Amino acid sequence: MSSTVRSTAAVAALADPRVPYPRTTEETACRTRPQRWFPVRYSRDSIEQQQARNACLRCPLAEQCLLWALANPELTEHGIWAATSPKKRAHLRTSLVERLGADWVAVVADRRQARGRAGTAQRWNPRLRAADPPAAAPSAAARPRHREPVTPQQATRNRMVLLAALTSGRRRAA
Repeated sequence: MSSTVRSTAAVAALADPRVPYPRTTEETACRTRPQRWFPVRYSRDSIEQQQARNACLRCPLAEQCLLWALANPELTEHGIWAATSPKKRAHLRTSLVERLGADWVAVVADRRQARGRAGTAQRWNPRLRAADPPAAAPSAAARPRHREPVTPQQATRNRMVLLAALTSGRRRAA
């Protein structure tokens, strides 16, 4: 977003229609405190810039926001969009052009639409859901014929691994 305020109609006219602006009913940090994301200029390694990036990394709209920012360079000349600086976005655009061609926006938009159509078809067509083959059971030749008994050292190691997994899960939940 530039330092000048643009009307919604002007932004819509300039934006690439193949990539919709990320919308949500939730209050995102960039919409409640835009001065942190869209200042006229950041000082090098500023705390505000790092706080904005950290908030973007936790945002559920980060992927959509980044795609929109990359597809609309004239609207995203300044500020933090999806935890990226203007310099980083320019580098990402260059990489996309090298990898997907000059009209990379069309390629990405087509892939997203195809993914959406496939997901919708899978979700709403009971024949497609029923047609998915069940996971194949391992063949008799692939199964071991006998198992070695677990040694006390292996049992101790298994307990330690399980205990570590359980305690790390509790720390994350807290």
